[in-house]
Amino acid sequence: MSSCSSPEKEGSQLGKTYTDCLGSTNTFKQSFELLDKKADCDNKIKTNWEQAKEKYKNDATKWKSFIDAFGNATKTTVEELNLNLTKLIATEIEGKLWVREDDSSKDFYLCSFENGVLKFLNSKGAFEYELKGNVLSFDDDRGTSGKVIVKDDKLSLSDTENNVSLNYRLADNKDKIIGKWSVSGSLLVTLARNGKCTLGGSGFSTKTIPYTYDDDVLDIKGAGAYKIKTDNWNVLPWGKQPFSRIKSDQPKDLRVLFGHSSIGESVSGVSSTSNSENWDQMLNDYEEYVNEYLKFYKKAIAGDMSALSEYQELLDKATALETSMTAAQNDDKLSAAQISRLMKIQTKMLQGAIN
Repeated sequence: MSSCSSPEKEGSQLGKTYTDCLGSTNTFKQSFELLDKKADCDNKIKTNWEQAKEKYKNDATKWKSFIDAFGNATKTTVEELNLNLTKLIATEIEGKLWVREDDSSKDFYLCSFENGVLKFLNSKGAFEYELKGNVLSFDDDRGTSGKVIVKDDKLSLSDTENNVSLNYRLADNKDKIIGKWSVSGSLLVTLARNGKCTLGGSGFSTKTIPYTYDDDVLDIKGAGAYKIKTDNWNVLPWGKQPFSRIKSDQPKDLRVLFGHSSIGESVSGVSSTSNSENWDQMLNDYEEYVNEYLKFYKKAIAGDMSALSEYQELLDKATALETSMTAAQNDDKLSAAQISRLMKIQTKMLQGAIN
């Protein structure tokens, strides 16, 4: 690097190299191809990035100038990349029924992504979600989120923070019959993934018998075999008495969808609460975004390129929430306790960015 170079120039030049490598991102037809291209471009600038990080490791101000210049130079292209990636992944995952590939777990959820809402065929509950780039975020009380990769009709959900992931495939009709069913309101039929059928219920002794499901024929040994023809998989037209699906309770913890164990208290999903102003909830959201922003900011400062686009987006969200809360304060809509909490969050954000 020449003697007249500066961290700003170096960051801008490296940013241009990165955007030139990415080129136009709206020509890709599949999301995994776009992600592969991004990975190639990340690797292309990795050495120069590490060199700059080493060069400015003892000067936080210059290092920040470098990554800010890089971020400014790549902002438009990265935003376009994330927008196109969002569109591709949405097309690939929405309107389909997914089931986890690992059939050894008791956590069996037939899930679908429909117009921003995660739904389950065989359990209760629904959760709003937001897809940005290949990051899927749920509107539950834990703020569950993770990364999405789709390839060859296979879906991978991963929690990169905790290094866990789970793979899904498209569900077929054999998957859709799994679960508990009610017959005439009294007989309980449970069809398990291992080919076992348990019969029981009020006035019936419990017994387990094998079943098969081939060519859409459900054959419960000793009870009968009937072809299943239906578009409504909440009802199985089996024989003279149709089976009505009994939905299990909603997942106790949405993180189970990303590979975590299914433990913990139930989480809140889509509710029917009113749209009245809830300043305490806005404060919760604001603090959550500030915490996330500071986490990604520190990653970016430490030289993690992948965090750059995410922390800028989180900063924008935190700023928007802060603006709303400040306006509420000026309009005397906040209590003294809420104002005090707002100021503490603002101080946390400021100190976190400085330290």
